[in-house]
Amino acid sequence: MDDINKYATIIDNYRLLEQSLNDCLKYIPYYEENKNTYSSKFIPLILDSCGLIESIFADYLAGKGEHKYNNFLQYSNPINKKFNLNNSITIFLVSPIQFIIPFENWIEKPPSWWIKYNQLKHDRIDNYKVATLQTVVDCICALHQVISRNSKLLIFLFADGWFNKDSEDLIDVVGNQMVGEGYSYPLGLCLPAETILFISPTVEEIVEYNGKHYDVDDNVNFSHRARSIIGISELFLL
Repeated sequence: MDDINKYATIIDNYRLLEQSLNDCLKYIPYYEENKNTYSSKFIPLILDSCGLIESIFADYLAGKGEHKYNNFLQYSNPINKKFNLNNSITIFLVSPIQFIIPFENWIEKPPSWWIKYNQLKHDRIDNYKVATLQTVVDCICALHQVISRNSKLLIFLFADGWFNKDSEDLIDVVGNQMVGEGYSYPLGLCLPAETILFISPTVEEIVEYNGKHYDVDDNVNFSHRARSIIGISELFLL
């Protein structure tokens, strides 16, 4: 019961953070000229989302019998072996859609959003200007990726509507977990985790990047809503 409550709390916390960001985007749209806009409204969203990322990492390591680390780089190697976050791409559902790589090269250096989180955590008064729209988007996107990659949360994501309910892959994966076959996504799974603002991969990448262009995989089991948003954006970008 304790595990059920704590994992359900992760999803509840995420939902509140994303809804708050979505509300902010109604007043400060995600336009190029707005990305460096800073606001006191963003500070708690940055602190809460990154604090939750850290807690999820610590919970995973505790389950492996490992201790909590003191800095982000120490987390990166053991966590990436399980979550495979390095250079993973999330679709940001604004118009037109954007592609975000929150953990880009994080094994070599901490992401800029994590550095800004630490600046705010230690002195939110003098560092208030780092609480920008881009930073809060990156932080909540990163949390979305971490949650999506964590197979222990699959049942909770399913219950909260993060997956395309018509996907045959979903039925098989959830069925395996419900009969006790373990908390692991099968290799080759192209079932994305979708919420109001983000679509992240669970196992296989859903977007390819060749250094110049992003290409969304047409074979992925997107929901009708997600496929419509992606299709409209692709037409807009032609």
